[in-house]
Amino acid sequence: MDLKRIAKEGLRRGWAARAYISHRMMPNEMSAQLASLSDANGGAKFGDAVADLLARRPEAAIDIANQRLTAYQFLGHLGNLVRMFGIDFVIDAGAHSGQFASTLYGYGGYKGEVHSFEPVKAHFEKLSSFLHYYPGWHAYHCALGDVPGMTTINVGKGHGGTSSLLLQTENLANFVPDAVLGATEDIEVKRVDQLFSEQISNPARRPMLKLDVQGFEEHVLRGCGDLVKRFRLLQVEISTVQLYQGQSNFSTIPALLQQLGFVPIYVCNGFAIKKSLYLDYDFIFCRESELVSMRP
Repeated sequence: MDLKRIAKEGLRRGWAARAYISHRMMPNEMSAQLASLSDANGGAKFGDAVADLLARRPEAAIDIANQRLTAYQFLGHLGNLVRMFGIDFVIDAGAHSGQFASTLYGYGGYKGEVHSFEPVKAHFEKLSSFLHYYPGWHAYHCALGDVPGMTTINVGKGHGGTSSLLLQTENLANFVPDAVLGATEDIEVKRVDQLFSEQISNPARRPMLKLDVQGFEEHVLRGCGDLVKRFRLLQVEISTVQLYQGQSNFSTIPALLQQLGFVPIYVCNGFAIKKSLYLDYDFIFCRESELVSMRP
């Protein structure tokens, strides 16, 4: 069976959750083993690869089950919150290859617009190849920030999920040695308030902002200007340690968002460097005024 065809069908049907889980929720060693097995001989089935791994390492079954349960719980809660808050317009900052958007559509049953931003050329090209599956999905080959213009991004090795406009610290090299920053690319940065002022300001819209931007969170938020208070939901990846120079820490981003009137309503462990040892988390925030209106 053609693995590429399976992957494309998987994206259309929401099985992109597997990619989301493998790259973001599994310990590095487990993720690498599954990736190497599923890619072996070109046409190997992922199910056969997992079966082979479990035959050699029965204890891995528990690890896989626990990690995937956590991830599917998060995706389930995300879908519930998107529906509960009536979200119909999503800005996806740091889209990589489209895992978030394709999962939101396929697994979460989302029907509105998603505007995905990915500055790294290779990831953007892969992302673009999936857009036709969902008519409301749009992609932009640039980054979001607060100072528009040309700049340079540092591209992460391996799966590339560590790519950042900031320089790395020793923590990234120590904790994620297979994904340190390497080559650079010239990219463009744009502001949210210059791109979507009309849509976000529209009182009939229910916008959401998702941030997975490797230390650049505050820059993207500042690039929203006063429109940031119009978002009904925010999903923000927040690190517990400083992986990039100048990166906001685990306390500053929630404090900043609290000043803007947001409160956290859900959190899920994100990137694991070893089993049960996580360095970043996905937080979902909503407007405190809106939360009060939803009380029983």
